[in-house]
Amino acid sequence: LQRGGDLMTNRQRNEMGEDVRESLALYQRIGDAYWTIHCLCILGHWELFNGQLRQGWERSKEAANLARHAGNTSGEVTALHLMSFIAEHMGHTEKGEEFAREAQANNRDPSRRVSVGQRLAFALLATGKFEESAMISLGEMAWVKDVGIHPKHIAFLNNNLARAYIHLGKFDEGRRLAEETVGIWKESHGFEQPFLLRTVARAVLAQGEPKEARRLIQQTVESQQQMGNENLFALSGAYIDAAYPALALGNLDEARQMLVQGLTYTHQSGAFDFSCKGFPAAALLLATQNRLEEAAFLNGAIQRYPHLTGSCWYATVALDRLTELLAPLPTDVRAAAEERGRVVELPEMTAELLAILS
Repeated sequence: LQRGGDLMTNRQRNEMGEDVRESLALYQRIGDAYWTIHCLCILGHWELFNGQLRQGWERSKEAANLARHAGNTSGEVTALHLMSFIAEHMGHTEKGEEFAREAQANNRDPSRRVSVGQRLAFALLATGKFEESAMISLGEMAWVKDVGIHPKHIAFLNNNLARAYIHLGKFDEGRRLAEETVGIWKESHGFEQPFLLRTVARAVLAQGEPKEARRLIQQTVESQQQMGNENLFALSGAYIDAAYPALALGNLDEARQMLVQGLTYTHQSGAFDFSCKGFPAAALLLATQNRLEEAAFLNGAIQRYPHLTGSCWYATVALDRLTELLAPLPTDVRAAAEERGRVVELPEMTAELLAILS
């Protein structure tokens, strides 16, 4: 198990997975529940990192069940944290929130307070509860300040707050905090973390700077490719984000290419939450091309997701303009198309949207 950790540090991920599997088998053989739970969670993280969401889900679920049976609250919190993350990325955002709340309620370890609160704040962004997410982030940040934890350890907590501000239409505050967070991370780790940089790009785009947003997102795509990790959902998110500045610049073919690439990765990885994030861009692209019935079909799907319909950011970069473009469509035609879109689940919608755009 120690060798597996060393291999992960050195980015020898395949060998690391083999060592953790071997450790898991040995601990199961001798009946050590504590270390079995620990190995299951590590292996679940490894599978998540390698884009194997379903395998990671099964590992984390097994760990949670075993931890409950053994009365291992710490192990249960770790497993629930992982289950929340995976459920959200698979498109089950309500389940992601449920597991995150359960992890927070069960946690008794002060050293894990920030990570548990951070996971819940992020899960709430995915269900459109932006105010509550911001409140949790602010509460955790105040606690961190009181106990003297260095800001480098709460970069993703800061990022959650920046994203909440951006969804709430506080673009200036969101950009300031996002840029500060990127700077803190770079000072501590020596590079600009791609996901944090994409938060800056979102704020920049909402402030009317599509060229700068495009540059920043392209930088994150290149960074993800250089890292060589196989979790395609990281790249899919970057490509889908890239469609929005392309649309703002009037580069419709580029926007289509970015969406197709991102949705392809989403389809391959099963991280269907990113498909959802691409719906407003895809609908706006289709409406701009005067494919209004197809855009309305997609708009029906959009209405299912509060984190899209309740977001000032999506309204600013796509949905307000989409509403204008859909206005000429006859009411009955639009209603029928939207109703069709409302009943299609994310995996099927991803495949259908790829067929429409390809």
